[in-house]
Amino acid sequence: MKTAVMRTLVSASIALGMVILLCACAPEGIILERQGSYSPAPAPRNSPPPWAPAHGKRAQHSYRYYPSSMVYYDEHQAVYFHCDMGTWRVSVELPRSVSIDLNEYVTLEMDTAEPYRYHEQVIVQYPPGKVKKQKNKKKG
Repeated sequence: MKTAVMRTLVSASIALGMVILLCACAPEGIILERQGSYSPAPAPRNSPPPWAPAHGKRAQHSYRYYPSSMVYYDEHQAVYFHCDMGTWRVSVELPRSVSIDLNEYVTLEMDTAEPYRYHEQVIVQYPPGKVKKQKNKKKG
């Protein structure tokens, strides 16, 4: 009985933490700070929302999303998107305070140069700790 109560409390604490973190990095309050040289490509007009399944050439951006640290990596531009105290930042390197498991990611294809705009949907679809680890084929 006590174990079930403890599990429920732990689950509730994790859920509350996720809500607080999600609210801190909600798209409505985005202040994007860019470091290094990065300029997003314009989105095409009259296309489905970026979160919709991509058909044909609509998906122009590919990201690796690391759920455990809520970091996006733009494979083409070689930049990271990460939330730092409510501000989404773009940089070529992650700060030392942010660590990612290189084998725990999902690949997202979107029609936006700003993947954090759909972070609310992404975090529901890929919650931390629920993504299977990828086999790292590259050595080095």
